[in-house]
Amino acid sequence: MALVPRAFGDSVPAGFQDTLVASGLTAPATLAFAPPNDGRLFVGEQTSGKIRVVKNGSLLPAAFLDVNTVVPSGMAFDNYFERGLLGIALDPSFATNGFVYIYHTLCRQLLVSGSCPTGQSKNRVIRVHATGDVADATPPQLIIDNIDSDAGNHNAGWIGFGPIDGKLYVATGDGGEIHTKSQDLASLSGKILRLESDGSVPTDNPYAGSLIFRGEIWASGLRNPWRCRFRDDGRMLCADVGQDTWEEIDVIFEANNYGWPTTEGPFTLAQFATFTPPIHAYNHNGSSAAIMGGDFGEKTSFPGDYAESYFFGDYTLGVIRRVVLDSTGTAILSSASDFVTGIGGNSVTDIVAGPDGALYYTNIGAGTIRKVSFTSANHSPVAVADATPKAGNPPFTVSFSSVGTTDQDGDPLTYAWDFGDGSPIDTNANPTHQYTTRGERLAILTVSDGKQVPGPDIAAVDITVGHPPDVTITQPVDQTPYAAGEAFTLAGSAMDVEDGSLASSTLTWKVVFHHAEHTHPFINALTNSPQNFTTANVGETDPNVGYEIILSATDSDGMTGSTSVFLVPRTVDLTFQTTPAGLGVTLDGQPNVTPFVVTSVVGMLRQIGAPAPAGYTFSSWSDGGAQTHTITAPPTPKTLIAVFATAPITTPTSSPTPSSAPTPTATVSVTPTASPIPTATRTPTRTPTPTPTVTTTLTPTPTATPTDTATPTHTATATRTASPSATSTPSATTTAPTATTTATPIVPTATPTPVGLADPVAARATDVCQRTITHATLKVVRAALGNLTRCTNAVQRCIQSRPNDPKCLPKAQTVCAKALGGISGATTKMLTTIAPRCTSTVDLVAALGLGYGELADECAAAGNPAGDVTGLAICIAKRQRCTSEKLFQLEMPRVGELLGVASIAIPAGSCLTDLGGSGAGEPAVAKALTSCAAAIPKAASAFVAARVDAIGGCAQKLFDCAQRKPDPAALVACTAKAESACARAIDPAGANAELRAAIDARCGEALLAYATLRSDRGANLDGIAGACNREGVTDLDSLGRFESCVVHHHECLAEDLIGTAIPRAPALLAIVGRTLGPTDCPSTGGVQPQ
Repeated sequence: MALVPRAFGDSVPAGFQDTLVASGLTAPATLAFAPPNDGRLFVGEQTSGKIRVVKNGSLLPAAFLDVNTVVPSGMAFDNYFERGLLGIALDPSFATNGFVYIYHTLCRQLLVSGSCPTGQSKNRVIRVHATGDVADATPPQLIIDNIDSDAGNHNAGWIGFGPIDGKLYVATGDGGEIHTKSQDLASLSGKILRLESDGSVPTDNPYAGSLIFRGEIWASGLRNPWRCRFRDDGRMLCADVGQDTWEEIDVIFEANNYGWPTTEGPFTLAQFATFTPPIHAYNHNGSSAAIMGGDFGEKTSFPGDYAESYFFGDYTLGVIRRVVLDSTGTAILSSASDFVTGIGGNSVTDIVAGPDGALYYTNIGAGTIRKVSFTSANHSPVAVADATPKAGNPPFTVSFSSVGTTDQDGDPLTYAWDFGDGSPIDTNANPTHQYTTRGERLAILTVSDGKQVPGPDIAAVDITVGHPPDVTITQPVDQTPYAAGEAFTLAGSAMDVEDGSLASSTLTWKVVFHHAEHTHPFINALTNSPQNFTTANVGETDPNVGYEIILSATDSDGMTGSTSVFLVPRTVDLTFQTTPAGLGVTLDGQPNVTPFVVTSVVGMLRQIGAPAPAGYTFSSWSDGGAQTHTITAPPTPKTLIAVFATAPITTPTSSPTPSSAPTPTATVSVTPTASPIPTATRTPTRTPTPTPTVTTTLTPTPTATPTDTATPTHTATATRTASPSATSTPSATTTAPTATTTATPIVPTATPTPVGLADPVAARATDVCQRTITHATLKVVRAALGNLTRCTNAVQRCIQSRPNDPKCLPKAQTVCAKALGGISGATTKMLTTIAPRCTSTVDLVAALGLGYGELADECAAAGNPAGDVTGLAICIAKRQRCTSEKLFQLEMPRVGELLGVASIAIPAGSCLTDLGGSGAGEPAVAKALTSCAAAIPKAASAFVAARVDAIGGCAQKLFDCAQRKPDPAALVACTAKAESACARAIDPAGANAELRAAIDARCGEALLAYATLRSDRGANLDGIAGACNREGVTDLDSLGRFESCVVHHHECLAEDLIGTAIPRAPALLAIVGRTLGPTDCPSTGGVQPQ
């Protein structure tokens, strides 16, 4: 749409108006609306410390609060540099509790010459209580404190409540001095924090309960996240102000790291595998810019794709822009476009959607609040223009057409054609026109409905009159191979019918870098011929690249002709190995497990490194280079070998404690056994052969030092046995669990020996690692079950209800493609979440008995070498996805066949199988079976998530007890407190009630079909029947039996998930005399329908 200039300088799109809301404010920096049905707008003045209220369209004379009046005695409100009053949020229950939350800077001493003494300035969040339009005298409650403000800038300060979880989120900056704080999980700086409304840490935060990291942290790696906002569905976007080059918008996910200060702006996972890239960024090339986060168009009354947009501003550039989001709010569908311009520099600091459907924004420099509203109910016409022919020698006649032009309101339309050659405007809908002079012409059609708002629409068509020059490139020739860093001469010429040979000054070169399916500008304009350019030898390392060299020439009539040639890369294979084999090296900073082969463009500079894994020291590279050094990709294949030497492995020992009165000690015996051959899926041993057995005995001793009679090692770690005894194995005729389970109080069977780690740093790292894997596992389970449900339901509707609808399956294919992509995305997120938080796993695998050693062995045997942390993370992510897919196959056995109907291949590496069945036949049976099969996943996802969360929580509590309470008596007291969490984990009757209820509610109608499950009705529920019969459950005519079978196998697969996340879970549960889970799970770790 055309921009409509305003008298005061602002410009907004046609159909919108920009109006003044309030003026006379002192540095208005932050906005917050009261919850719906209130309508008041709270405005924070950054430098004065006052909160003002706009009510019924007017700025109230009295301030709601002056923060200067609520700072502690002997301290001061700090407004130096970028400090001050920076954020306001109103409680979701503000209408009843009156709570207002404020983020501001506090000097812990009195100001000296207007500034705070070094090190004394901190940001904090407080809560005050509103009575009417002012804060009452109730003393403020401190929510969180000690957020660093080192240099006075980069304070961030946005605060807001999640619309789904109701938690309080706080954006903090890096403090402006020590940027690395953004990467330090022991610091609150450069983070998104997540709190309960009273300031306590939610138990489901990724680092809740950590011994070293701050439990408040939700996301990290941010520089100065200035204004975040939630969509109604809980999606959170933050704008992060960049340094010299990039401004960016980030989608905030739990436990994600956004890369600062290592990187800013766009990047690929190949560049930074552990960071999350922005969904939008713009480059300002060292010039001034400062992005301001805004709000979502869906909260406004704006029309069309304005309602699908995210609006953001730039403080320095004085502009508000928008990008159109996809339906998930995680991807950009359009490039950024201006929405409000001409505001002026040093202006926009906050943008928020109001309850009236308008978009409100601050102008901090002008001291005003303005809003943009959509004012028109009328729609612009949609213009369509075409022409035949579009090129010819003069004179030639062109027939123009407006066919296809429409107006949604049915208004009468007028047409105006500008033929681009200076001739008069033609008002016919479909005119003809003769062109008599050479040149490039742009014919423009303007269509109007006669209404000023929102205005007319235009369309255009290019017309070529005469011959453009014929352009030739003589150097280089098309498809010339190149090496990175190679110089090329560019030579060419142009001939024109009218002008003859064109002068060199009319020639312009452009070089475009092609990468995969997209391009990047490389050289925008080189005039004259010959010219020179050199290919890059740094940057993009993908060999799927090339250069397009374009030569253009313009004749005296202004007509331009062009041609292009391509340079294709010369490539070489680089093979990486290690001695001993199978260890990890880095390539361009990214870890890889050897052996591997990389194809590189010849001449590219590649950085290789050989970080020594646990138990080894670096010796040499085969090319004689340093441990980390740069190589130039050679013209012929090359093998690079990193050589490591074995380092002595020391077993940690406990330091003796002072002698005291006789104290009972516990003896933990671990009996090693020969390891079975690992497989690609988790395979807990369920056989009567000797297995590692954990026994706990109470032995009085005259010493006060607990004695470990068997220190856990890589080869002597308790594995997941069916019970504490090696002889307790269920027979093949064991029936399925009954519908209810009675919780048994957990009482420690003895004074447990601590199973904590002697090294406190390793212990803290392990704590974080295990919590991270458990939380990431829950996300993969939910993503797999949710996305596969959406896909299969879409296909089933086509098969059963709309078999004759030609549009149904294509739509289902789109749904399935997005669904499978969502699973892959969740798996990738799991990988990138685990790797940076389990870096110490490499050091822990070999010697400290965490169970990751056995897991690494299983991974290696399954073809996923885990020689470094990334290898282990990849293996864990694959295993958890595989187990999640097995869960869904249990709930929807015919998933493979449904994907086949939609012509979607089962992804490589998937654990889904292709089972037959073309439908359930008669409509009544089909409806019943489809309803039943579709009912289970949602409840199952919640059930499995609850089990993983509960068992993981139990294991972590026990680990914390063992780590923090080494004294036996204290350990007993600590484990007793963990009893309730462990009781929920071990006795899942309450957790499985919802799953059983879902089966009751949606599968009862299908009971008539259960009798014929063994004669497949197309839904493949007979696969479950077969699996249950193999487990000894034969009475499938009983809904209760069917429920028990399904629930039982979900319990087993949940156990499988937690066993991968916390391999030592059995040993931890043994502290309180418990085993991990059901004692009769099949050896495959869960059912795989046949």
